[in-house]
Amino acid sequence: MPAPESQPPSRSIVEAVFRGNVERVSRLLTSGIDVDWRCPDDCPLLHYAVMSGRAETVRLLLQAGADVNARTRDGVTPLISAIEWGYEDVVEALLADATAQDQYGRTALKVARDCGHDGIVALLQTATSVAMKVAGATPLKTKK
Repeated sequence: MPAPESQPPSRSIVEAVFRGNVERVSRLLTSGIDVDWRCPDDCPLLHYAVMSGRAETVRLLLQAGADVNARTRDGVTPLISAIEWGYEDVVEALLADATAQDQYGRTALKVARDCGHDGIVALLQTATSVAMKVAGATPLKTKK
């Protein structure tokens, strides 16, 4: 098996992100890999960190300039994905844009409530104490 350094950068960065290897991710980003690089399946790096529940890696990618609203080809945002998985620490890291809506117009708070993640609901309610108005939506009501 080849040494990790000799693997294609795409495979190296995805593995490091998914495994939460913050030091390796940092080195690879410093070497010039685009923080918003997308895999062949059009999944942004940030989503790999979210799907694996790696809050520290999520924070690193965001600090490096990753698009917090980067959507998968299915239109899912990192925040909505983190809520669906129930990763409270990842949700906290992504709260820079709690008003984001997914492809169905669902807000983060609506998804958390619908998924039964009470801790995340409380977190989002605290973070969004003033009712959001996004395209005619409130935190619990989807747009029409």
